[in-house]
Amino acid sequence: LLCLPLVDSSEDLTNDVLRVHILANSDSAADQRLKLQVRDAVTAAAAGWLDDAEGEGEALQKMERYLPELQEVAQQTVYDEGYSYPVTATLCRMH
Repeated sequence: LLCLPLVDSSEDLTNDVLRVHILANSDSAADQRLKLQVRDAVTAAAAGWLDDAEGEGEALQKMERYLPELQEVAQQTVYDEGYSYPVTATLCRMH
Protein backbone atom coordinates (compact mmCIF):
# COMPACT_ATOMS: atom_id res chain seq x y z
CA LEU A 1 0.00 0.00 0.00
CA LEU A 2 1.33 3.38 -1.01
CA CYS A 3 -0.59 6.03 0.91
CA LEU A 4 -0.17 9.76 0.47
CA PRO A 5 -1.54 10.98 3.80
CA LEU A 6 -2.75 14.52 4.28
CA VAL A 7 -1.17 15.49 7.58
CA ASP A 8 -3.15 17.83 9.80
CA SER A 9 -1.36 20.78 11.36
CA SER A 10 0.45 19.91 14.58
CA GLU A 11 3.54 20.93 16.57
CA ASP A 12 6.18 21.11 13.82
CA LEU A 13 4.00 20.56 10.75
CA THR A 14 2.04 23.02 8.69
CA ASN A 15 -0.95 22.48 6.43
CA ASP A 16 1.50 22.29 3.50
CA VAL A 17 2.64 18.74 4.27
CA LEU A 18 1.85 15.76 2.09
CA ARG A 19 3.61 12.59 3.24
CA VAL A 20 4.28 9.36 1.43
CA HIS A 21 3.60 6.38 3.67
CA ILE A 22 4.65 3.00 2.32
CA LEU A 23 3.58 -0.17 4.09
CA ALA A 24 5.80 -3.20 3.65
CA ASN A 25 4.37 -6.64 2.98
CA SER A 26 5.88 -7.84 6.28
CA ASP A 27 8.44 -6.98 8.94
CA SER A 28 11.08 -9.19 7.33
CA ALA A 29 14.41 -7.58 6.48
CA ALA A 30 13.86 -8.23 2.76
CA ASP A 31 10.43 -6.61 2.74
CA GLN A 32 11.73 -3.63 4.72
CA ARG A 33 14.54 -3.16 2.18
CA LEU A 34 11.99 -3.36 -0.63
CA LYS A 35 9.85 -0.73 1.10
CA LEU A 36 12.82 1.66 1.14
CA GLN A 37 13.51 0.98 -2.54
CA VAL A 38 9.88 1.76 -3.37
CA ARG A 39 10.09 4.93 -1.27
CA ASP A 40 13.18 6.07 -3.13
CA ALA A 41 11.67 5.33 -6.56
CA VAL A 42 8.39 7.09 -5.76
CA THR A 43 10.16 10.09 -4.27
CA ALA A 44 12.39 10.44 -7.32
CA ALA A 45 9.43 10.11 -9.70
CA ALA A 46 7.38 12.74 -7.85
CA ALA A 47 10.15 15.31 -7.50
CA GLY A 48 8.85 18.74 -8.47
CA TRP A 49 5.27 17.67 -9.18
CA LEU A 50 3.79 20.03 -6.59
CA ASP A 51 6.28 22.88 -6.82
CA ASP A 52 3.79 25.18 -8.53
CA ALA A 53 0.65 24.04 -6.68
CA GLU A 54 -1.23 26.95 -5.18
CA GLY A 55 -2.90 25.62 -2.08
CA GLU A 56 -4.05 22.32 -0.72
CA GLY A 57 -6.90 21.89 -3.19
CA GLU A 58 -4.67 22.18 -6.24
CA ALA A 59 -2.02 19.93 -4.69
CA LEU A 60 -4.62 17.25 -3.98
CA GLN A 61 -6.02 17.45 -7.51
CA LYS A 62 -2.52 17.03 -8.94
CA MET A 63 -1.76 14.08 -6.68
CA GLU A 64 -5.01 12.39 -7.66
CA ARG A 65 -3.99 12.72 -11.32
CA TYR A 66 -0.51 11.37 -10.53
CA LEU A 67 -1.66 8.40 -8.40
CA PRO A 68 -1.71 5.94 -11.32
CA GLU A 69 1.84 6.94 -12.24
CA LEU A 70 3.04 6.61 -8.65
CA GLN A 71 1.39 3.22 -8.37
CA GLU A 72 3.04 2.13 -11.62
CA VAL A 73 6.48 3.27 -10.41
CA ALA A 74 6.01 1.45 -7.11
CA GLN A 75 4.70 -1.69 -8.79
CA GLN A 76 7.55 -1.76 -11.31
CA THR A 77 10.07 -1.40 -8.48
CA VAL A 78 8.51 -4.38 -6.71
CA TYR A 79 8.62 -6.44 -9.91
CA ASP A 80 12.18 -5.35 -10.71
CA GLU A 81 13.26 -6.66 -7.30
CA GLY A 82 11.76 -10.06 -8.05
CA TYR A 83 8.55 -9.82 -6.02
CA SER A 84 4.96 -10.16 -7.19
CA TYR A 85 3.27 -8.20 -4.38
CA PRO A 86 0.41 -6.02 -5.60
CA VAL A 87 0.70 -2.26 -5.04
CA THR A 88 -2.19 0.09 -4.33
CA ALA A 89 -1.83 3.88 -4.22
CA THR A 90 -4.42 6.00 -2.42
CA LEU A 91 -4.83 9.44 -0.90
CA CYS A 92 -5.94 9.30 2.71
CA ARG A 93 -6.11 11.58 5.73
CA MET A 94 -3.94 10.50 8.66
CA HIS A 95 -3.23 12.13 11.99
